[in-house]
Amino acid sequence: MNWYIIRVVLHGANEEQYEVLHNRMAAIDCSRTIRSDGGVEYHLPPAEYFTVTTLSIENIAALARKAADGTGHANSVFVIQTTRMQWYGLQPVEQWNLQSG
Repeated sequence: MNWYIIRVVLHGANEEQYEVLHNRMAAIDCSRTIRSDGGVEYHLPPAEYFTVTTLSIENIAALARKAADGTGHANSVFVIQTTRMQWYGLQPVEQWNLQSG
């Protein structure tokens, strides 16, 4: 299995239009959260996604580009294949839900 971080920027888009992107990325199994080795789920930075798949980086990039193109906005797509990750300052999903609700 391959781990990918995908960054998509929609040029000139608003929050509503990013929601369209988020739904399109979810449809290709790309999540806006990531889970630590300890099982805690964290929110990724805006317009970043994570997926684990057997697909190649070229296939993931093509799918992400198709999702971005489907929003009707000019866009940039950046895909990273990785085996290890480390992060700081990401908000846990539970904490986010408590603050939002």
